[in-house]
Amino acid sequence: MPINERTTNGFLLRALMKIAPKWKGVEGVEETGLLEDHAKQPDLCLTSPGGHPVIIETEYSPANTVDEDAISRLGETYAKDQQLVDVSIAVKLPTQLGTGTTSNPELFEQVNYEFAVFSRTPDATIQRWPESGYCEGKLRDLANFIDHTSISDRALAEGANLFEKAVTAGAGIIERQSSMGLKIPEERIAKILKQEASTQTTYMAMAIITNAIVFYEVLSTHLDLDRADQDAFSLNSYAVLLKEWDKLVQNINYWPIFNLASKLLRDITRPIGLEVVEAILPYSSQLARLGTTSLYDLSGQMFQTLIADRKFLATFYTLPSSAALLAEIALSQLSENLTSAEKVAKVQIADLACGTGTLLCAAYRSILRKYQALGLDDADIHATMVENNVIAADIMPAATHMTAAQILSFHPAEQVNRTRIYTMPYGPSESKTGRDVSLGTLDLMSSDTVNSLFGTGSEELQVNLRESVTQLDLPNESLDLVIMNPPFTRPTNHKRTTVPVPSFAGLANSEDEQRLMSQKLKTIKRTGGPLIGNGNAGLASNFFDLAHMKTKPGGVIALVLPITALSGSAWSGLRDVLDKHYINVIVVSIASGVSLDRSFSADTNMAECLIVAKKKTACSHVQSTWQFLTLRKRPFNLLEAMEIARRLPSLNNQLVSSIRIGDDEIGHHFNGQSSDCKLVGLQSSELARFFLVLQTNSEIWLRGQSYPIPLTKLEKLGTRGKVDRDVGVTNMDIPGHRAPFKVAKGDPGNSQYPLLWAHDHTSQTRLFV
Repeated sequence: MPINERTTNGFLLRALMKIAPKWKGVEGVEETGLLEDHAKQPDLCLTSPGGHPVIIETEYSPANTVDEDAISRLGETYAKDQQLVDVSIAVKLPTQLGTGTTSNPELFEQVNYEFAVFSRTPDATIQRWPESGYCEGKLRDLANFIDHTSISDRALAEGANLFEKAVTAGAGIIERQSSMGLKIPEERIAKILKQEASTQTTYMAMAIITNAIVFYEVLSTHLDLDRADQDAFSLNSYAVLLKEWDKLVQNINYWPIFNLASKLLRDITRPIGLEVVEAILPYSSQLARLGTTSLYDLSGQMFQTLIADRKFLATFYTLPSSAALLAEIALSQLSENLTSAEKVAKVQIADLACGTGTLLCAAYRSILRKYQALGLDDADIHATMVENNVIAADIMPAATHMTAAQILSFHPAEQVNRTRIYTMPYGPSESKTGRDVSLGTLDLMSSDTVNSLFGTGSEELQVNLRESVTQLDLPNESLDLVIMNPPFTRPTNHKRTTVPVPSFAGLANSEDEQRLMSQKLKTIKRTGGPLIGNGNAGLASNFFDLAHMKTKPGGVIALVLPITALSGSAWSGLRDVLDKHYINVIVVSIASGVSLDRSFSADTNMAECLIVAKKKTACSHVQSTWQFLTLRKRPFNLLEAMEIARRLPSLNNQLVSSIRIGDDEIGHHFNGQSSDCKLVGLQSSELARFFLVLQTNSEIWLRGQSYPIPLTKLEKLGTRGKVDRDVGVTNMDIPGHRAPFKVAKGDPGNSQYPLLWAHDHTSQTRLFV
């Protein structure tokens, strides 16, 4: 006898709640009163922690009307809080659930489900993902799918808009004071943040204050804060806010969140600080209700647009979908270390160029999800993980503040006695005299222990707030996962600008200090063993050295690097190290004719790649294997990133295979060797197959037929010529150039042989021979 869908939905709800016990589910299924229109009864409704309700419509396969049912829920209103339904999921149930013994929990975990999500965009149009067809997976995959849809695009857009308004309102007050001749607040802000006084620096300070106010409001819903102070909050917001923040720092260690914000508020003086707080409060209350402090890094996105030294610090924001893709692939390589609660709680992860913490948070979120998959409450390990195992460092105080805010907001009610989030010295040393300089976390290449600069997360606070530990202790081969989007700037100055060493010009370092920092990096490379860092490759190559040093055998590195790391001669050392010391090297790139569209970061405007590799153990003699994923575009959202990562294991046994989500082909995958790095970025999977067969078998593959053809290497036909800087420069008067010719701007219309390295890359995209 067939079992009706309502009964099956009841068992499905129980199965989902079993593997995600922290979710909030309705008392049953198809309940009345959930929506304002009581006559409408959604099949299921679940809410993940920190997210919004998600309506799930189910139907036995072939489920011809399940999409229509899911779409019909969008735009409805929840009766409890009057929020609009922004997200609904259509789920095709396998027919065996309607004919088998549905009370058997194991059956719900064994069968495959098909699912798609519908969402209302900020302009109220309806969007389906995938565009056609369905994702397919087990119960755990469905649970992850639901978890990632619990915040809508409309809510994200609203949150970004509110955050921007709050920051702009606060900054406007400081700028008005400055325009009236009162420069003190602006100068004090710049001194605290260790940057020059500017509009960007002021906006950055307001982002930190806004973030702290929002975090306080979120925290007040979890902790039993003084009710009298809560009532006074709106009457004397400035004084009460600072008093409450001081109490939180002293009684519960929220130093990383509130110390920097408190210092900024106090130093701009009470009258101005009061005005700033009153301007931000209306927006922060709305942001707290959206839950934006713990989801999707809205404050981080805003902060990244405000970095005044972006040109020289190369601090580019890793998009959340890119971060999720990199983190999920990395954790899949670390899976054998995450098979029990004890192993999960001991995993050590680090981002030693953390920025606002997007990558680190993506990795930490994945680890907590692994713990949840064991049927356990991840809040139980949060304090231990943050105090001991989640490590972040950056040279900017504001960046480490944002990172700490995100990490702690995973479980704001859990008391954390310290963090391992460090603000590192960069430039002239503040702890020593003489001509000593610091290179941030790169100093760890020559020492296991480096003094951090101050405060934000680096201090282990005692009850009296005086004793502190300000050292980052990180022995070699101690980390399970190093995940980074390191700075791309170069220590060498190829363009002969007035800045002697661009990679060290950030934070107002003088020309002399830049040269000293460059000399120190060269000394580390000479004395630190076989390092691959190369000035022509840029600082990212030095951060690869750092990651390689600190990752333990069996551990994983996961990096965002320029695409030149796969083919450039200056990067050859990296590819050699991956070949010799790592297995399961995974390379992800984007196929596009425009560099902007080949980036995994928000605004580098350059082609990038993701590299994930597992370090060999001492006894391993397994040959390195390489996998290449070429995507047609960046992951559209977190769901797409998760689905791409989930498909990786099934692609290992094929030479070339397409990657599909639903009915849509989103890219292709092939297995190869390090020498196949030159094939990244090909849009056509058939073209990739053509070249793989050509170089492997010396055969041309056409329409399923192979034809032998003699091949030889170019190096046997001739020698490589000089690099362009050895041929010509634009200014012959600059000392130190190494070229005999001056490069002058020519007339492309009349020039028979124009200089190739001076070509217009936006219009000249092909070379015909």
